[in-house]
Amino acid sequence: MRGYAGTSISTLVKETGLPKRAFYHHFESKAGLLAAVMAQGARGFFAAMREAHRDPPAGGTPRERLGCYLQRTGEVFAHREEFLRLLLVLVMSNEAREAREAMAWPGSTALSTRSSRRTASRSRRSWISSPTPWWRSARR
Repeated sequence: MRGYAGTSISTLVKETGLPKRAFYHHFESKAGLLAAVMAQGARGFFAAMREAHRDPPAGGTPRERLGCYLQRTGEVFAHREEFLRLLLVLVMSNEAREAREAMAWPGSTALSTRSSRRTASRSRRSWISSPTPWWRSARR
């Protein structure tokens, strides 16, 4: 394994079979690709969290409702392991410093192509619109 810093755009192009021009058409840099991957992962993660907590338990003790909430959250975490692992690596390491800059919202320079800007815009909305906790919807 080479990691983020050890993988060049040439290697990415060779491994995926995409022409280099196609890569640069969609992503300005390797950091732009990583930012798009993380944006997609975040959208999927938060959508799964919203779905998992859509129908909160109506009855039961607070302890039972909390147990249900934690169980559902754990299931989402277990099914989104790759995204969470990548997120943790990016947060904890210095290896992907340029990727962090690409993921800085808004106005990232690595997300300057049209399709990447659309992805970033949708992602910002996803990061902002977190799931409604079960205890808020249960009171209504």
